[in-house]
Amino acid sequence: MPDIKKGVSAAELEGILRQIRDVISARVVLDETSAIQEIHVLAGAGRSPKQIVRDIESAFMAHFNLPIDHKKVSVAQLDWEAGLPGAAAWVRVVDVNVKVSGARASCSVGLEIEGELFTGEAQGAAATHNRLRLVAVATLSAVEQYLKGEVALALEGLRLLDVGERPVAVVTVAAVTPAREESLAGASFIPGDMAMGVAQATLKAVEKCLPGANRSGGQVGNPELR
Repeated sequence: MPDIKKGVSAAELEGILRQIRDVISARVVLDETSAIQEIHVLAGAGRSPKQIVRDIESAFMAHFNLPIDHKKVSVAQLDWEAGLPGAAAWVRVVDVNVKVSGARASCSVGLEIEGELFTGEAQGAAATHNRLRLVAVATLSAVEQYLKGEVALALEGLRLLDVGERPVAVVTVAAVTPAREESLAGASFIPGDMAMGVAQATLKAVEKCLPGANRSGGQVGNPELR
């Protein structure tokens, strides 16, 4: 990955990203040499992730003469017209429980996938933001049970954003198989219950690597998985 020319910051790159059609929010992660490691984009559902990634590639070349690796770009999409998006109809969050005992917290998330119940659990420090991370980790654990070890899932990041006056959860996930590793992203409006919103965003992120995902018309995740 080429280095960014001297004087160009992540904030400037993010400013260019936000000028791209349908992009709502963006974050660029640089390493110590100023090389791009990750690009996370939250966008509307007006165009496909592949189209948005192409626009990102073109914009960075035009403004900075900077080619990028499209595999470092994750695009999470929100459909404003659909209201509060969740995962596909064949997978849903049944319940989310977070318990705090002293400095520790535990979380369990129940998912119904194709009519069968799977429960994932996670434990960790009871810090407020970490409780939400535990929700995402527990959700991934439940999905891994459904996948029966075929795919390993790891939480990469969790962000809470305000889009207009509406709170949004954005989750990025690493999906690993013996053959390759992919970065996935999902977003969901938060329907009052923050933990439920995080669980739904996590499901949106991994929806494309689940068997039967072609039943969903959602535009979520890394375009390379299509």
